[in-house]
Amino acid sequence: MVRRTTDSARTDRGQLVLIGAITIAFILLGVVVVYNGVQYTETVNTGGADRSVEHVRTVEAELEAGIAVLIESAGGKSELDTALGEFESEYPNTTAHRQPAVVTLGNRSIDWPNETVTVDYRYDDGAISTSKTLTVNASEGSP
Repeated sequence: MVRRTTDSARTDRGQLVLIGAITIAFILLGVVVVYNGVQYTETVNTGGADRSVEHVRTVEAELEAGIAVLIESAGGKSELDTALGEFESEYPNTTAHRQPAVVTLGNRSIDWPNETVTVDYRYDDGAISTSKTLTVNASEGSP
């Protein structure tokens, strides 16, 4: 003869095991989702910063090269001042087409006998914001 109490106890244990297994499965699924989200966020953030640093270096090299060419081609201080004014107004437009960044050229000084130009510039793309002073000498290149 089969006892009812034994069958009832086995059924209750089976239900507890099933509920425990489902609970553990949900916990593991939650951990995996959170871990994946953290990895994705780190990957996206790191890539943006690396590209921004590289773009800052590119902007600085372009400014040095462009100003050096203007110094070499200018016939005098007033001609260089006019060319630098045009360069300052046009350069930010060219950088905006390549990458969403704001490049602002500020105060400049010209030492014509030494063919040296000093320019303040500011770079901001949301990830990196920097302000620097750039000194360009046509005969020696940039320091």
